[in-house]
Amino acid sequence: MTLLAYVSRVFAARFFFCLVGLAALLQLLDLLDNATDALNRGGLSAVGWYAVLRLPSTVNQLIPVSVLLGAAAALLALANGNEIVAMRSTGLSLYRIVGFLVPATVVLAVLHYALGDQLAPRAERSFQDWWSTASHNAADGGDAGSTLLWIRDGRTILSVDRLGESGRVIEGLSIFDRDPTGNLSGRITAARAEYKDGHWTLFDVRRTTLRDKSLGAETSLTSLDWRTTLRPEDFVELAEPVDTLSVGTLLDILAGRRPGAAGEAFYETRLQRKFALPLTSLVMLLVAAPAAAGVGRHGNLSRGLGWGLAAGFLFLIIDGLAVAAGQAGLLPAFLAAWTPALLFASLGGTALIWLEDRR
Repeated sequence: MTLLAYVSRVFAARFFFCLVGLAALLQLLDLLDNATDALNRGGLSAVGWYAVLRLPSTVNQLIPVSVLLGAAAALLALANGNEIVAMRSTGLSLYRIVGFLVPATVVLAVLHYALGDQLAPRAERSFQDWWSTASHNAADGGDAGSTLLWIRDGRTILSVDRLGESGRVIEGLSIFDRDPTGNLSGRITAARAEYKDGHWTLFDVRRTTLRDKSLGAETSLTSLDWRTTLRPEDFVELAEPVDTLSVGTLLDILAGRRPGAAGEAFYETRLQRKFALPLTSLVMLLVAAPAAAGVGRHGNLSRGLGWGLAAGFLFLIIDGLAVAAGQAGLLPAFLAAWTPALLFASLGGTALIWLEDRR
């Protein structure tokens, strides 16, 4: 138990230093790009608020890299201090030594999941609202005649050309109704829509119905009540989406309880990726295991360390490409989210077995 606590403490210290250093560097680079805009929104206090709201998303992205670097640095330090040799002399296998890092990695994986599912989405949403409000709301400035966004709300598809007054006014709204089989059953276009007293009113309306897959009668109306569960904040949120969505939000979108601006493949892949996220930290630990070989001859870093770090960064690249392919519908969501992690976990496990057999 004492050995477990010691190894975990060595790993945790190096993980923390890597995370703080990388987060500080990325935050600094981000602020250098946006400091002028932040200062124009409220001086130094706005710069501080900018950094606070951006920090959860930055940390969420850096945890896997920090686990990789922290585990590699911890194992390298133990190897160079001959502590791994001392542990192996007592009969401990390399599996057991690397296993001492697993409890701390599991804790980090749980914290990573909680951060990515709860704190990061809320911080991103708060940042988007604050940033857009301070700049007179980017959604208010859409180009007339161009489609600002498409929305899928159950079987209904909507297109919006322009938002105004924090989403309470819509210009250029088209509503496409679909039947249970997914075929187009009718279309409503409105030059303007206004939200007042809890409901929407459409103005300068044209309604077209389809009969036997052909155009039916088209009627024109001065105004029309639009019954929908969509609220002004829904349009603003979709016009300025955040990168991180919680599991609850993803499930609501896929179940049709909330609108979405992308296809089902996008949200299904994001959902599967959420479930696979805790495995990422364990994969990083496995690929970092070759660092236990320590320093090679002539004081050079061992090949194992180099291969481990290269494998970790290669995993991040392939994982990102697979998720992008899944979101685009090129790969099934389950394969896109899980295959890279399972593949590199297998490679890391194989490398660990090879190291143990070699010794």
